[in-house]
Amino acid sequence: MPITVKDIADMFDKDVFTGKGFYCGKVQDLELDLSRFKIRSVVIQAYWKN
Repeated sequence: MPITVKDIADMFDKDVFTGKGFYCGKVQDLELDLSRFKIRSVVIQAYWKN
């Protein structure tokens, strides 16, 4: 399910899940391709369960 954001800053700290619903972590950084108005890569701060 895609999400809608009004500001790119809204993407940071969003929860990230796999296609099977497993929690991966939170969005830490983005790399943008401004000439195509697309996200090139997403850096996820990994979740480590002890």
